[in-house]
Amino acid sequence: MDRPIADLDRSLSAALALLALLLPAASAEAATYCVSNTTELVTALGNAIDDDEPSEIRLRRGTYNPPSPGEAFLYYSDVFDPLYPDQYDLKISGGWLRLLGNDCAFQTGSVPQDTDIAGAGSSRLLHIQALHGPMNVEISNLNFLGGNAGSEGKGGAIQLLLMPETGEANVLIDRCRFQANTAATGAAIWALAKHRLDIRNSIVDSNHSTSNGQNQALSIEGQGEAAIYLINNTITRNLADPATFDYGGARIHLDSTAAALLVNNVIWGNDAYDLSIEGSGDFYVHHNNLGSTAYSTSLTGDIGNLSVDPMLDGASRRPLGGSPMIDAGREPPPFPIPPVAFDNDWSPGDYDVSAAARLEGTTLDIGAVEFPLNFRNGFE
Repeated sequence: MDRPIADLDRSLSAALALLALLLPAASAEAATYCVSNTTELVTALGNAIDDDEPSEIRLRRGTYNPPSPGEAFLYYSDVFDPLYPDQYDLKISGGWLRLLGNDCAFQTGSVPQDTDIAGAGSSRLLHIQALHGPMNVEISNLNFLGGNAGSEGKGGAIQLLLMPETGEANVLIDRCRFQANTAATGAAIWALAKHRLDIRNSIVDSNHSTSNGQNQALSIEGQGEAAIYLINNTITRNLADPATFDYGGARIHLDSTAAALLVNNVIWGNDAYDLSIEGSGDFYVHHNNLGSTAYSTSLTGDIGNLSVDPMLDGASRRPLGGSPMIDAGREPPPFPIPPVAFDNDWSPGDYDVSAAARLEGTTLDIGAVEFPLNFRNGFE
């Protein structure tokens, strides 16, 4: 006997409702903001905090000064709403150009120096804090210049407080440059994190930390289940005061449940200790070029590291011809087998800090800049 049409309709509706529950919700489309000055950037960051969907902020080429002396650009996660799990996802990048009526149409070939976040020595430049809800933030292709957190401050260019009450707070800093920033500790970047923090393809050069201890250009505290990745960075010529407490380069401190991978970095020529490793977490140090080091704990992995003059150009920090950094790095496995080991769970990205292909030779170079392909036949 045929079933009534009404019964069929009810069955179809119930099936569709069940299917809707079983299928994952579609990701919300990002709200995109194109900005060209400080006021527009402050407004866009505020809108990104208030938006229910992910946000992208595109900075046109130029200079962006902090809103006022002593006031940094600010982004934070507010009250968590489970209906909008991607609410505090943000991408912020520089180097955008106009094309055919679109003010932020493309950024091909752009380098960090095209877009300055410049403090003129009067303000920290950017503060990011995960207060309540989760966040995923990507910062790329920006030049952080002349930030100052003060004589007792942390993070002259960027301060990261990534300790949310709910969910995870993950940050990626990619293809950025940090120069002439000042703070008591973490002259370029100071971070407190309990989830994933990636810093890659970036130059941290000629910053100045002034504390009597923990006075590094890059200072990271990893707590809880923190996963810290430093990938293909160049950390050089950073200064530390006073001389009796010099730790001028990078310092990472981990809780016992945290882990860090340092791979393909140049950490060299900083005041006194170039790299300080502390705490009881797992440290994997692979294929870096390291100057002086201070380790208060043993390394979980110590593979392929060098300690030689990296032979870098003074301005661009790219390897010169004959540099031992050329083709001396490590690549992640192309198809890692799950579960992926911590020290294989990373990517070098597609481009170096100079907007060249990240892989120019037989394998990755060490440092933020690849040796150019057109120089590899002996012409420079």
